[in-house]
Amino acid sequence: MATRVPDLPSDYTGRVAALVHHGIALWDVLAAATRSGSLDAAIGNDAIPNNFRAFFHAQPNIRLVCFNGATAAKLYKRYVLPTLSDRQHSIARQTLPSTSGAHARLTFSEKAVRWSVIWGGPVVMSTGTRVPKARER
Repeated sequence: MATRVPDLPSDYTGRVAALVHHGIALWDVLAAATRSGSLDAAIGNDAIPNNFRAFFHAQPNIRLVCFNGATAAKLYKRYVLPTLSDRQHSIARQTLPSTSGAHARLTFSEKAVRWSVIWGGPVVMSTGTRVPKARER
């Protein structure tokens, strides 16, 4: 069964509203960190994770945590997992391909298929779907 990816608004507020409408939360693994340069690999050891324990407590129906790339998954494992309760620790996790332009190994269509897990199944892209440029986010 294919799932249609909803058309995405071009403005930030509209995109946030679309995520909320579909029951999707978007949150960085880290609240703060020192990073020399622009690559996630340059994140220092002073990283401070967001409080996922409190978030999961407030949102007990979370059933899947997806990561935007392998670095986010590694940071979650290193900084967040040790802070979680046993129940929270068992929430399913899936690493998805980074949406960064630096991750050009996959085409947009290939990334969309892999990211379709957040919409509940295989993806059907509408011709009107527009992906905003990084500077528009």
